[in-house]
Amino acid sequence: DEQLVAATAAWMADRRPRVPLLLTSRALYLVAVTDRRLLVFDTPRRGRPLLEADLLLARRLDSLELRRVSTRQPMLQVRVGMGRTREIVFEFRPRDRPDARALVVALAHPEGLAAPAEAANGVG
Repeated sequence: DEQLVAATAAWMADRRPRVPLLLTSRALYLVAVTDRRLLVFDTPRRGRPLLEADLLLARRLDSLELRRVSTRQPMLQVRVGMGRTREIVFEFRPRDRPDARALVVALAHPEGLAAPAEAANGVG
């Protein structure tokens, strides 16, 4: 009963302490935002469909913290905190900015995305 809000490809890096982001390696992943969770999938090899085994990260939106959004051209950068010490950086291409904004809205107001679904089911 989860509703897909946005899905796109994004460059992702796991931020490490005392290592400049410029020197951190990035990889292209598939990012999906539902009304409840953030999902990150490994990009499948050419010609292979996306499988459940490709799921790398599935976290509830209320367990994530939006730390910073940078809209410098050309990439839109979103920093997401997972706990106190871990931070993941997503970088979205210009054509994927609407999906990036959906992620920002979902992280800023995780309760706001679940409310319409609950109201439709007669809860709340």
